[in-house]
Amino acid sequence: MTMYAILGVAVCLAVFGASAGAANLIVMALAPVVRRWARGCSPGTRATALFLTASLPAALAVLATFAFALPAFLLFEPAWAGETIGFILPLLAFAGLGIAGASLRTAIHLQWTNWRVSRRWRSIAHPMGSSQPDCRLLQVPVEGALLGTVGLIHPSVYASRDMVANLNHEELAAALAHEAGHVRASDNLKRLILLSSPGLALTDRFLGLRKEWTRACESAADEAALQAGVSPLDLAAALVKAGRLRFNADAAQLAAMSHLVAPASESDVQHRVRQLVARMDTAAPPVSPRTPLRWTYATVAAGALAAYAVYFFPLMRSAHELLEFLVR
Repeated sequence: MTMYAILGVAVCLAVFGASAGAANLIVMALAPVVRRWARGCSPGTRATALFLTASLPAALAVLATFAFALPAFLLFEPAWAGETIGFILPLLAFAGLGIAGASLRTAIHLQWTNWRVSRRWRSIAHPMGSSQPDCRLLQVPVEGALLGTVGLIHPSVYASRDMVANLNHEELAAALAHEAGHVRASDNLKRLILLSSPGLALTDRFLGLRKEWTRACESAADEAALQAGVSPLDLAAALVKAGRLRFNADAAQLAAMSHLVAPASESDVQHRVRQLVARMDTAAPPVSPRTPLRWTYATVAAGALAAYAVYFFPLMRSAHELLEFLVR
């Protein structure tokens, strides 16, 4: 029974590693096409398309492992009978273990850093009134540019005393509306997924999808603030004032945090300000265009889940036949 469990773990790790590697090759081929298509889309659609492309290695690796390899092994693999194992399974299993271990370590490190810094901020912060029901605003008595959202489930917006002192009431409300856009889009969770996505660090050196997604989601949060009724001038002024401040040292440690102005992003701030200034004489687009896209995602997901349920056993038999090539 112990050898059966070891074989099952090895098979799952091998499938995880092989799927992540294959998905990275797919991403390298798919990314240029997605980029060209997304140029003409709204900031929210562009950010979603880039995130789905960049997170494909994680999604396919998890799906192949837990939706196909594991149930197929449990259903059709007989109890350990001393069958001979080839060299492919251990090789892929060690690769999968390395990828999964690195991803888990990165995710734990990012969350631990976020928790440690935000815990220190909470101990010295005091709450402020917020115009956004999605955001709890806490002022922290620290210096530098700090205005951003920390947390996944119940996120909080932290603002340094320098930011509060430099922004007037309208500009602070505009910055909070921007952060509320990040909260509604679950950008902190998406950031954590991309930063710990299996094997993406290697391909991202050539593709730069994470940085491009960050720029797109910042523009999408700006757009969400405008759709909420914020003045483009107030948001642009908040960006300019935040960009002039020295970045807070503690905030610079938090990679899985949504910043109003991220570290080392002067050119991005200039681009966002130009976009906002260009919007001053135009009406904000309606909020509804994102709804059909969400219905499309829901329809596709429901159809895939229904097909998986209907063809479950034939799929598992086919998956088990493929697993046999790994074991032999």
